[in-house]
Amino acid sequence: MTFLSLQEFIQLYKIILPKGLLSSKEDVATFLESMNLNKDNYQIGITKVKGDYSITSTNIISLFFILKKKLAIKKHIFEHV
Repeated sequence: MTFLSLQEFIQLYKIILPKGLLSSKEDVATFLESMNLNKDNYQIGITKVKGDYSITSTNIISLFFILKKKLAIKKHIFEHV
């Protein structure tokens, strides 16, 4: 298991977190729950996130859909500027 500070986790995963760099501890928890990860493989403390950050095919598919949704939202915003 690896320990990252909450800010390190947010910095590392900002591109896939719904609020990016503005993500809070609650946003990180919601994100991890949405990834359908085994809860035995991660834990969120007061200031750190402990987890097994290995990549699985399920995680890759979930990440693909998150990125696809984020790109669609950005495209929609730019089309209406």
